[in-house]
Amino acid sequence: MLIDKLYTVKSYDAQSAELRLCAGNVVYQAHFPGMPITPGACLVQMAAEVASLCTAQSLQLVGIRNAKFIRIVSPTSTPDILFKMEKTSENTDGTLLVHCTFATHEQTLTKLSVCLQKQ
Repeated sequence: MLIDKLYTVKSYDAQSAELRLCAGNVVYQAHFPGMPITPGACLVQMAAEVASLCTAQSLQLVGIRNAKFIRIVSPTSTPDILFKMEKTSENTDGTLLVHCTFATHEQTLTKLSVCLQKQ
């Protein structure tokens, strides 16, 4: 889990959350020194964790349907980001398909469609 390590949750409701990236995390020391960038794999895991929080369900990432990394997500230039679940639907196999975004107040940073399994 990356929550409270790579990012903290400032507030949330059933569809969205305000997050703060933790610039001191070791991930940012390696990716990349002097210009920290949140790895795409971390953004995908963050989406699963925050969707679990927003829906009040224990959910595990089981797949990625679509991922568009539009702009750099950095703890220095974009420390406060917004997570929003745009649409959710249940697949025939019982997994939950969540279409979501990470953004600032001005621009979309990432668009994801992730498949989550209820635990």
